[in-house]
Amino acid sequence: MFRILKSPSTIQLSKQSRWFISIGISVFVFGFLAIFRPFELYEKSRLDPILASACFGLITLVFVSLMLFVSAKYFSDRLEDRWTIGHQLLAAFIAATLIGLTNHLIMQFIVHPEIYSSHSSLMSLLENLGMTYAVGLFPITVFFVISAGLSNYGEIKISVNRENQEEEPASTPKSITVNGTSKEQAMVLRSDSFLFAKAAGNYVEFFSENDGVTQKDLHRITLAKLETIFNNEEFPALKTHRGYIINTSKVLSYQGNSQGYLINFGDDLEKVPVSRKQISDFERVMNG
Repeated sequence: MFRILKSPSTIQLSKQSRWFISIGISVFVFGFLAIFRPFELYEKSRLDPILASACFGLITLVFVSLMLFVSAKYFSDRLEDRWTIGHQLLAAFIAATLIGLTNHLIMQFIVHPEIYSSHSSLMSLLENLGMTYAVGLFPITVFFVISAGLSNYGEIKISVNRENQEEEPASTPKSITVNGTSKEQAMVLRSDSFLFAKAAGNYVEFFSENDGVTQKDLHRITLAKLETIFNNEEFPALKTHRGYIINTSKVLSYQGNSQGYLINFGDDLEKVPVSRKQISDFERVMNG
């Protein structure tokens, strides 16, 4: 469960999609309250049920729009792959809470005064939050389903056929030596076996494949220093993400859209992300 919450969120929405979801959720809230009239809400109301439902729908529109256009978009654009599913859920929970608080504040103008005064402020607040969470559970669930579908619309999957590519005149694999920052033994990376490197604090995890066997080695070095080493050598390496450097000659396939890609190096290995900032460089190298 926690692993899922820490996973990068793949939801990336266009402006039109954000408006579509904001208005859709608001219309759902309005229709649900106007038709079903749950929680004996309108038995206590001094307003016309349609007007009261429209008030709650408008409040929903305001805060859902703020979540999608300001909060979630602002942070997701800046955090990129650090914006996780947990962050997305937290943003939705905060929006629902703000809707519930606002509903509580306007409730005194909607229900009959004697009913409003018969509840303590705390009990009234909890009731309004509870009703908001109950009504909001379904549209929030639908929001994640629709968002995932819209963000993955147009997703492509590309397999890299290495067998049909022309062989380079010099068939000798390229290699570099990584000394690291300590006195440990230097590591030699070969272009015919090295797959990708992943940052792990002050260390880097190196993934390689030899004779069909995957190997992981841990070396004390920063990814920034490793990138400098690669840049000074003729090696098919590319930084695709703030935490990954790949061997472009060992990519089996990749899939995604304009918001980012996931690279496949083998069924038993994790998919390596390509952040939005690195998409143009990645596409240039893979299509070159």
